Amino acid sequence: MKPEKNANKPPVTPLDASTVMLMRETPSANPFELLLMRRHARQSFMGKAFVYPGGQLDDTDRDPELIDFADGMTAETAKMRLNEPTLPDEKALGLFFAAIRETFEESGVLLAGLTSGKNLDFTDQKTIQRFAKYRTMVHRQEMTLADLARQENLVFRLNDLRPYARWLTPEIEQKRFNTRFFLAAMPPGQNPVHYFAELTETLWIEPAKALLKQKDGDMLLMPPTLK
Repeated sequence: MKPEKNANKPPVTPLDASTVMLMRETPSANPFELLLMRRHARQSFMGKAFVYPGGQLDDTDRDPELIDFADGMTAETAKMRLNEPTLPDEKALGLFFAAIRETFEESGVLLAGLTSGKNLDFTDQKTIQRFAKYRTMVHRQEMTLADLARQENLVFRLNDLRPYARWLTPEIEQKRFNTRFFLAAMPPGQNPVHYFAELTETLWIEPAKALLKQKDGDMLLMPPTLK
């Protein structure tokens, strides 16, 4: 019998990641809708699948300077809410900041407000264009969240993110993630628009309808999303 390929290889170390399940209530929704975005067919990981906005934890998400632009959440609070008391302080807070950054990059939705206490309002065309430029710059790593906060006098609303689940890719896989799923309400005055280089569709859908579409073969949901 031939030995199994890569049988003696140690499992790949999973990469830390954050994903956000954006929710909204509408008069017609029963009981609410979730935001799903379809990955491009050419993506090597989860191509064509409908997913929540999210991605890998970056070094910039762990920048200690970011705490100056948070809404009062501490590292201890972050660890308590994640139920991961042994996490390093910068990683615990970084997972929340990664959730905000990735949601902004992939959907254009920014979980932040003005230091004055007001919500962001993306109904003004000039504001839309300005933040669309920031979004591209953040994605290209030409701007950090700290840069954005200074530029627009922002406070990132970490407390709006509610840790919901944690998924670890099985050891047999060659691409592995340690993903924290967060729940968040869709902020007023904003509309999601998918990042065209990686995603092809933006969809608000009731969970029950998404499950039916998956069952009928009309929608591809990966196991964590399906669960």
